[in-house]
Amino acid sequence: MICVSCQTAKTQLRCGSCESPVCKNCAQILDEGTFSFLPQRPKKLIHDIYCNNCFDQHIAADLESYNQTMELAKAVHIFDKTQGKETRLMKRRPENRVVVENCTDPDEAVLRLAFMAVQSNCNAVVDVDISATKVKDGSYSKRMWRATGISSQFRTK
Repeated sequence: MICVSCQTAKTQLRCGSCESPVCKNCAQILDEGTFSFLPQRPKKLIHDIYCNNCFDQHIAADLESYNQTMELAKAVHIFDKTQGKETRLMKRRPENRVVVENCTDPDEAVLRLAFMAVQSNCNAVVDVDISATKVKDGSYSKRMWRATGISSQFRTK
């Protein structure tokens, strides 16, 4: 088997998209957590290993868009449900409700809410409620976090 990119004979990997043999040096390997904040991962983004051709054609633009969305999510304004005085003039529509379940960290749950808000063209999440449930696995127990909120627009002067 010969690598499709560099024509070397040592290929250990296969492109997830086109099934072409790829050597370790030429393979574009995505981290396990890449695209993990997307609610539904598109079929073309399921694989972790791509050849250079498939990566440039199918993945690079989506990865750039995902990273930009993640940067915007880090700047989203978060207001919990006790901050009614600050958010009283912000619109709350039921269709803008966002829910995140089964997170291992409360900060990750809030970031996932913010990511979903950015995807719906909002820059704030209001009425955020974070709760934890204890999950037992044999003798080991851990907390799973759930966060809810409403995506909204925050206007600054």
